[in-house]
Amino acid sequence: MKFNVKRCGKNLAILLLSLVAIASVVICVLALSGTFTPKKEAASLILYEGPKPVPASETAQMKVDGHDLFVYDTAVNNTHKWVNNYKPSLSTAPITSFDFDGAPVTMEITVEGQTDLGDVVVRPLASGIEPKVEGNVITFSIAEPNVYTVEWGGSAMNAMYVFANAIDYDAPRSSTDTVKYIGPGAWTMDAMVLSSGMEVYISGGAIVQGIVVGDKVSDVTLRGHGWIDGSNHDSWMLDRRTAYVPISLSGCENVTIQGLAMLDPNAWCLNLYECSDVTVDGVKILTARPNGDGITIQSCQDILVKNSFVRSWDDSLVVKNYSSVKGTDSARVTFENCQVWTDLAQSMEIGYETNKGGKLKPTITDITFRDITVLHNFHKPVMSIHNADDAGISGIRYENITVEDASMGKGDAGDNAQLIDITIGASSWSSTTKRGTVDDVVYDGIHVLYGDDTIDFREGNLCPIRMMGADEEHKVTNVTVKNLEIMGAPVTQDNVRDNISTSLDKFTENILFSAGE
Repeated sequence: MKFNVKRCGKNLAILLLSLVAIASVVICVLALSGTFTPKKEAASLILYEGPKPVPASETAQMKVDGHDLFVYDTAVNNTHKWVNNYKPSLSTAPITSFDFDGAPVTMEITVEGQTDLGDVVVRPLASGIEPKVEGNVITFSIAEPNVYTVEWGGSAMNAMYVFANAIDYDAPRSSTDTVKYIGPGAWTMDAMVLSSGMEVYISGGAIVQGIVVGDKVSDVTLRGHGWIDGSNHDSWMLDRRTAYVPISLSGCENVTIQGLAMLDPNAWCLNLYECSDVTVDGVKILTARPNGDGITIQSCQDILVKNSFVRSWDDSLVVKNYSSVKGTDSARVTFENCQVWTDLAQSMEIGYETNKGGKLKPTITDITFRDITVLHNFHKPVMSIHNADDAGISGIRYENITVEDASMGKGDAGDNAQLIDITIGASSWSSTTKRGTVDDVVYDGIHVLYGDDTIDFREGNLCPIRMMGADEEHKVTNVTVKNLEIMGAPVTQDNVRDNISTSLDKFTENILFSAGE
């Protein structure tokens, strides 16, 4: 591995607190009962101090089981309009990170400068958390490692993020011949170039300003509970700037990316190109600037993205074809058990670029989005297939999708604000004049829990769905939408076909809506 690293902060030790302790007490005379009742287990906690050069949040303070956590403000973008100067108006949101195991832990959040927090919600809603609010203090318990988003004042513009990680009992503590260890502290570095057979571990408590790149390497692991922060770079389209992608892999195979958080990149965030056999597990992403795509899979095969969180200012989870190399069509890509928050563009996108490399007979096949929770979708479609080139797209599955807030249409989304959108046609992203096809698409178990005033859910106007082919030879065919519910109301063949919010053009065929198997 080749890299250049400059130390920016004092080395900080990991503070290990509250190892699991089980104590037994005698509850009755042994001669009579012979039994013991153990006390409730305490959670095991690993907490990380904040690197000295990095300022603590001015928005909120957080504790876990009474212990102070380091809280950091990162950039978020609450606007939903493109800006041609690539310098949007940014806001900040507090984030914290810790590791735990064992018993549930209690979170206490104090919001600075507030006396009445109004409505408070903890997402994902499926966690069933009902927070207690007193003045400017929010208290709740969590039992499972996950990413928890806390909103107050009844507005998504007031949000904070808790990265509650499982304890990594196999974490290294130093570098070896095969492991590059980056410990707690603030670091800046040039591009860290990966080599085959290596593991890179970025520890919790580390904030790294730099990027990680890999080209044609194999058997690589990149993991840890640290943060890769891009806030030191101006937006990539400004004069004499470049895109600093936190993790960018090209032509790699057998790679694992696990646990890391990526914050405020100056362009897109996690990019895979011409890769195969890659697992992305438990990553956390917040982007805020133009072209801030979350996880971008381009011309890859056998990719699994799971247990991850993405808040993006462009497409959140996206599959495209960019390569001109034979054998690099997109195939067998699965996104599973992920949380998504999309401020601009689409939450789950295939396209628009489906043949950027100009290949003959390109394909995008066997793409699955499963067990996805969309916390907010503010701009363009939630689930979209945009075939702006000539690829044959088939075998697409959306399974068990929960949309907590379908608020499409904000900002400059225009008429591209659907829940489901499939279109074949030229766009500003097209690379070919020929058109392709879309076939064999299944939506199964789509549940929309809420939508704001931009989506009219009155009776007779169930949800915005659009499916459009290009011509008689380039159609959208064999699409099944089953078990779709809008705020508890099922969408069926009888109530959707003539709905004013549903658009199926003449170049579609065999489109079926059903409320059951």
